[in-house]
Amino acid sequence: MKILYTIFVVLCCFTYIQAQDPKIACKYESVSSEGFKLARVTIPGALQVLNMTLVNQYSNSPCTPGASFGYSGPDIFASNGCRGNFLVCYEVGVNYQISCASQNFKETSCFVQGTIKLVTLRTQVSGTPCTLNLTYRYQGSYLIVYGGCRGVFNVGVY
Repeated sequence: MKILYTIFVVLCCFTYIQAQDPKIACKYESVSSEGFKLARVTIPGALQVLNMTLVNQYSNSPCTPGASFGYSGPDIFASNGCRGNFLVCYEVGVNYQISCASQNFKETSCFVQGTIKLVTLRTQVSGTPCTLNLTYRYQGSYLIVYGGCRGVFNVGVY
């Protein structure tokens, strides 16, 4: 009975989200942490993931929200052996991956087509931490890095 109720709730919410806001979409996506390594999947057409719900678990290792699976920007991830199929709801938009680097701790501006709405750090390249509003910020169509921050960023635009 619990499984049927869960399926009803998932289908109910999926329909509700679709009907209420055309800028929100949901889809099923699988992600698998092989060998207990971090696995990451970028959701095509996602500005940012809003919610990720485990639908079917395929691993013997536990899949625990915030511990062995989660999301950041347009990406979902699994780790520690978690493997499963997830219902992923996201804000529809355009997302770019760009590299931007502060050389010699000086400010560098990196241009992106469109107005930036959201920036998340995907991969840290520098020894200096890249922290929003401390070593990087965004304004209009520019991602601005400083203080030695170097990284690959997911940049969501309008």
